[in-house]
Amino acid sequence: MTSGRPRRLQKRVCPHRAFRYISGKLWISCHHPRIDCPTPDGASCSGVFFWRHDMPKSAPKPCTAPGCGALVHDGSGRCSRHPRPAWGKQPTATKRVTGRKLQQLREELFRRSPLCAECERRGLVALATQRDHIKPLAEGGADIEDNVQGLCEPCHEEKSLQERLRGQRRYRT
Repeated sequence: MTSGRPRRLQKRVCPHRAFRYISGKLWISCHHPRIDCPTPDGASCSGVFFWRHDMPKSAPKPCTAPGCGALVHDGSGRCSRHPRPAWGKQPTATKRVTGRKLQQLREELFRRSPLCAECERRGLVALATQRDHIKPLAEGGADIEDNVQGLCEPCHEEKSLQERLRGQRRYRT
């Protein structure tokens, strides 16, 4: 006697088949051709990808450019009239100081002014742990001694967030 579950009738399918999704289509292959391994059209397997059917597409979404309502079908988020600009550093971007030179500049800054500049302006006392550019390099600031200040971690995070938001607004316009 069988268990309480009803048995499903199954087609006779070769156990060596592999299923792959390529470009939104389902491809079925049989790696071990057998005479008793039929394809959906009744022929026998040839050992290569032999059958496909279209997978359902996702619903089109509106273009993410401000004021544009065109429907986008390719999943990029932008229509052909509003392509995203390629990301890359500006050719005029300021060269950042790195490595041992940066470590030396940090040490000199913290020796010269060990307290957080922003906390001092607010009347608080906190040790500076971050070397920060007063005018960010991304906004045209230079990597020179007059453009750096020491900040504590919370003040640096707050200032960096404001700079990041300004940069995002510049990018969107």
